[in-house]
Amino acid sequence: MEMLAFLIAERMKIIFINIRVEYNKMTKILQTITPIILAVLMFSLYYPTLARSVYTEDSAEFVAASHTLSVAHPSGYPTYLMTSKLFSVLPIFSSVVERINFASLFWTIAAVILLYYSLLKIFKSKLIGFSLSFLFAIAPMVWLQATYAEVYALNTFFFILLFWLYLYYNKNPSRKRMYLFIFGYGLSLTNHYLPLALSPLILGWVLYSFPLHNNFKLYPKLFGFWLIGLLPYLYIPIRARMEPAFNWFDGSAFNLLTFNIAYGHKISMHTVRYFADVWDQFLSSFGFLY
Repeated sequence: MEMLAFLIAERMKIIFINIRVEYNKMTKILQTITPIILAVLMFSLYYPTLARSVYTEDSAEFVAASHTLSVAHPSGYPTYLMTSKLFSVLPIFSSVVERINFASLFWTIAAVILLYYSLLKIFKSKLIGFSLSFLFAIAPMVWLQATYAEVYALNTFFFILLFWLYLYYNKNPSRKRMYLFIFGYGLSLTNHYLPLALSPLILGWVLYSFPLHNNFKLYPKLFGFWLIGLLPYLYIPIRARMEPAFNWFDGSAFNLLTFNIAYGHKISMHTVRYFADVWDQFLSSFGFLY
């Protein structure tokens, strides 16, 4: 009887080990296919609504500026123009307009996938990460910006990239990871000014993580990485010298960067009202304002 009990116990042990091995295999498969399923799902929703021609707001200007590598209205949006130019030469649609519109779809899906991985770091649950990412993806403003040529899809990607970089730093804090975050922040500003709204939070976080009196030599390095992130703005004076199809403010980087990002007015209370309007629209798209 003792021998029989021993054999049964050993057999059960082997079964449980095999179950655990299979469970680990399934977990790895789910980790791989969940973001793929999310990407396919979002593509199936976004693609049928993708604009086939120029659309509202600055769509026509951005299509023309990207295709001809011109200098767009303030703040110039160099990163958007250069990345959209890459999409414009891909043989994925018959027209340049559709290809550049598709860039917004691509950046939105990339943002949703990156949000999924960020939420996975926080909640440790694929179901929660998938559900919240999907809800974000189908928010009216997010969906709309995925369908036509505008800077906001790439802007969404940069915001979520900064969120992911923040989580990446917190997982194992180090100066190298802080450099990476600050570089990413600088780069995000070459697409749109809106990340400037994060500057008080970022400055407070950096000062808390690295008190100035103990890390005085660190801050010039951080400033340097921030400036490196801003290098795409060199696109403006470089392209201005090449006589592009159109050239706001004759390519003057100073004028472009000191005028309101939306309407070309000098920075004033109008700029503040613009940011407030964008924030209200963002909140209302998630049902927080009525």
